[in-house]
Amino acid sequence: LAAQPLAAGPRSSSATLTFHQYGVPTTQVSTTDPFEVRGAGFRASFPVSVCFSGDHCLMTEVDAAGSFVQNRSMSAAGLYTVAANQPRNRQLDNWLQKAVAQITISN
Repeated sequence: LAAQPLAAGPRSSSATLTFHQYGVPTTQVSTTDPFEVRGAGFRASFPVSVCFSGDHCLMTEVDAAGSFVQNRSMSAAGLYTVAANQPRNRQLDNWLQKAVAQITISN
């Protein structure tokens, strides 16, 4: 099961987001259970900000292959729209939404 990309927001890449728990792809996890947000196809060696429904944003470095893994857990149940944003330049002042996916967090 892969996260379903949404057609929202301006994107200019083929970057993708998926969710994994215990090494298995998923689109649903339980509250407080750890899971991974994995990204591929991002601009290499630039940071990415991963936000859950516009909140709970954390920055992660993208490796030389254009990928990242971010460990997360959420305490509140709900359907979250997860957006990965990346800066257009090294000054980090102009960000672009690169990928969007959804995950369900349940009790």
